[in-house]
Amino acid sequence: MLRRPSLRPLFLSPCALLLLLATPAGAMPLPGQVIADPDRPHRIIREGGEPVFLAGPGDPEGFLYRGTELADRTRDGDQLDLLQRMIDFGGNALYLQAVRAYGGDGDGSHQPFLDGDRDLGLDPTILDQWATWFTLMDDNDIVVYFFFLDDGTRPWGNTGDDVPAQEEEFFRDMTNRFKSFRNIIWVVAEESELVWTAGRQANQAAVIAAADEHDHLVSLHHFQGRGEAPTCDGLYSDVSANWVTHHALGLHDGTPCWESPHDHVATNFFLGKDRGYSIALAELWQNPWGIDHAGLPLDRFMHVNWGTGMGGAGYLALCDVCNNPGAEPDFMPDELLRLFRVQQRRMESIPFHLLEPADGLGAMDTLHVLHADGVGHLAYGEELDPGARFALTGLIPGTYDLSWHDCFTGDELIEPSVGITGSTGTFDLPAGFGTDFAGNGASVTLWIGPTVELDMDDDGILDDDDNCPTVSNASQLDLDRDGMGDACDPCPFDAENDADGDGVCRPDDNCPTMPNPMQLDDDMDGTGNPCDDCPLDPDDDADRDGLCADVDNCPDFPNVDQADLDGDGIGNRCDDDLDGDATPNAEDCAPANRGDGKPSSPVQGLRVSRDDPASELGLTWMRPLESLEFPDEDSHVVFRGDLTDLRFSGDFAAACRQEATYDESWVEPLDGSSSWYLIAGRNDCGLGELLPVGTGRIELDGSQPLCP
Repeated sequence: MLRRPSLRPLFLSPCALLLLLATPAGAMPLPGQVIADPDRPHRIIREGGEPVFLAGPGDPEGFLYRGTELADRTRDGDQLDLLQRMIDFGGNALYLQAVRAYGGDGDGSHQPFLDGDRDLGLDPTILDQWATWFTLMDDNDIVVYFFFLDDGTRPWGNTGDDVPAQEEEFFRDMTNRFKSFRNIIWVVAEESELVWTAGRQANQAAVIAAADEHDHLVSLHHFQGRGEAPTCDGLYSDVSANWVTHHALGLHDGTPCWESPHDHVATNFFLGKDRGYSIALAELWQNPWGIDHAGLPLDRFMHVNWGTGMGGAGYLALCDVCNNPGAEPDFMPDELLRLFRVQQRRMESIPFHLLEPADGLGAMDTLHVLHADGVGHLAYGEELDPGARFALTGLIPGTYDLSWHDCFTGDELIEPSVGITGSTGTFDLPAGFGTDFAGNGASVTLWIGPTVELDMDDDGILDDDDNCPTVSNASQLDLDRDGMGDACDPCPFDAENDADGDGVCRPDDNCPTMPNPMQLDDDMDGTGNPCDDCPLDPDDDADRDGLCADVDNCPDFPNVDQADLDGDGIGNRCDDDLDGDATPNAEDCAPANRGDGKPSSPVQGLRVSRDDPASELGLTWMRPLESLEFPDEDSHVVFRGDLTDLRFSGDFAAACRQEATYDESWVEPLDGSSSWYLIAGRNDCGLGELLPVGTGRIELDGSQPLCP
């Protein structure tokens, strides 16, 4: 049985020293945080037990200050573009610095203080912009390798071992601002031995550790070969911490810190099995052969990185290998970023944090070996020709699944159920496997898995059968039945495990199929805006006409055409006064005609006249006064009767003479007759009044129809 150690590490930065401080009382690492393994403090893992292998660019140091400085002192640079390239292609750590002014490599604007004045404290607007970048990195498990100070930077001068109050406030406030990120590693200063005493470095690191209840890794950075060479053990032993150098020598051969550089890594640190610190090679030099920077071959770049990893260390590669000497460092080409990802995924697919360098266990074409008893062997070879053969010792007889991995493409080939009968085994490179890049042969790793069945969390359930192999859960409880035990499940009630990746699980996610991290729900109907067809309509188109209430002019009744006769914003189906004539539909004899709310009123000014002396006499009249606002008459009807039939009782018969539109304001009388005439308007409500009220009654001749 092999137990996975509980977590809690300390770690350092490139070409530098690392500091591992004692865990503060009550420290509570964040879920998934990069920490030091408490049982193996020279290894880093995530809270939860997953291995971490750092592989990323060691430049640009001035990442935070790329672009033009704006009026509010934020930047308009390409930071988001660079991070997106890392997300798309690879690289899980980025080397950057907070203060590069005051003696560092940056200009006077490369500092985050209010009004550019170190005595006024940190500028929250600048830090807020940094936080947006760090959030993107955190969401994609890219480690922020955070240097507080650049090499040579001394904002508050050199005061020996003492940390001035303003400097202490700077370290504390910066830590408090960014300690909520899982993927951050603190580095006191780049090449800290340039300006700081050992006591000053220790005191600066102590300020950071005291402010960080999450126990993030705190480290120092030391340049290999500068000044007196430190020893690997007991460095600054008067401090209750262990320090680690990043640019040191001898990863594979076990020699002291500053001796015998490895074939591929000119600046490594001896990684001792029993040391109390972790290591990463920040600013890993990629060009130990003196090749022109622009001419570094991809396979050589790959060999350096794999040589480092097989020594048990992560790295942040110097980016100036990508540029002409003396040029401003740019960013890693996408192909180099891709190689970071290939290596990272391989190392994190095995229990890398449990393995130690053991090159002595390899022979034939095996160049390097990582190994742990009862865990497995990882063998590495490079510049391999077809027919290459790995040889390993220290094996336990049994049946193994062999995992071959192409270091250039990331392709994997499994040879299942390979029997080993002794402590030594030879393994032939499978035919056709491995990319012969540029004619220099293939680079390949071989993983020979556990020699015993593992129960890493010691819960009595073997890892192959355990629905949560890293956290003890003997009950195997899995409420959402997604195959992931509740103890490991970030979304124990969500079988799709936050399918939209917005950090909110079902059933709490108001929009489980589309990202909605802020859970926006403007209409408060329980459906988040991205999932809500009607985000401003809590009834979600109640009339089902395809139009939400906020844009539907009649939300209670279907009206796809949105017809609105009177243009008042209320659709016809919902409008109590359809024609907008102030007469309700129920009382309106012509509800769809704005001017016909009632029968037409009598015409005005009926008289006999002529347009000029030469014209015929005719009848003329004017429209009713109220029709000037609403031209309600569709036509006028002219009634005629014989004057001799006129009865003084006020009752008389009449027949339709003709019908004329209201634009025709005259009617020619009959020749040689004595007649009377009445003019009435006619609209959608019917025939209007013929006489004013109280003046008599007209009896229309029933034998003749009204004018059509």
